[in-house]
Amino acid sequence: MIIESKYAIGDRVFKIVSMRKEVTSDCPFCVGGGFIRGANGEQRACPKCFGRRNQTEWNPQAWQVPLENGILTIGQVRVLVTNQSRKEEYMCHETGIGSGTLHSVDDFFETHEAAVAECAVRNEKMSVDAERLVSATVIQP
Repeated sequence: MIIESKYAIGDRVFKIVSMRKEVTSDCPFCVGGGFIRGANGEQRACPKCFGRRNQTEWNPQAWQVPLENGILTIGQVRVLVTNQSRKEEYMCHETGIGSGTLHSVDDFFETHEAAVAECAVRNEKMSVDAERLVSATVIQP
């Protein structure tokens, strides 16, 4: 069996990334207290926030081609094939080979123009999905 990949070692590619915004809110389990009280009156750290009192979510904001590490050089190719699926990932010299930084084939492009065009498509989809979510939560009179 011959397994092929989209990119080869030494290829230079443009990577796109999803920029995200950190949103912190009170832990819904302990209501921001950080502790819960048992039936015997004992206090323990909240099992959801571990006493931190809050939770953090990362909301996607926009796809873009980063100024730093936007162009990467393939250093390792990983292709996992099973009867039901195929997964193609890469490690790059700029982000470390063997460092654990795996990049998905879906986020790599051969040209800067193709990367920018894909960002526009994904940002439009994100915008449409956000509009659907808002319109679905509006209560009709």
